[in-house]
Amino acid sequence: MNTTRIITFGAPKMATRGLRNIPGIVKAARVLANGDLTNFGDRTETKSVLNEIMGVNLSIFALIGNLDNDEINTYLDELDLNLHGQARLFQDEVCSLGIGG
Repeated sequence: MNTTRIITFGAPKMATRGLRNIPGIVKAARVLANGDLTNFGDRTETKSVLNEIMGVNLSIFALIGNLDNDEINTYLDELDLNLHGQARLFQDEVCSLGIGG
């Protein structure tokens, strides 16, 4: 049996330093970053957070939290990483649904 490993975490609020310490994150099939990517930040801060995550694993989806504004939601859409209000299928076997904010 094949195992698909998905790592999910929430509310990094710009604190991404410990990402590499999450067991299995480097080899995970998908990383889900759930809300509050920033602490009332903007697109630039969101880019920094996403770059940190993608420095550990390129296969990510993200969604906004209550501390993230509409600009961040739009940015995630532009990058095709957004899970907010969407269902995403990956590896033809796992569906993820997201409701952020």
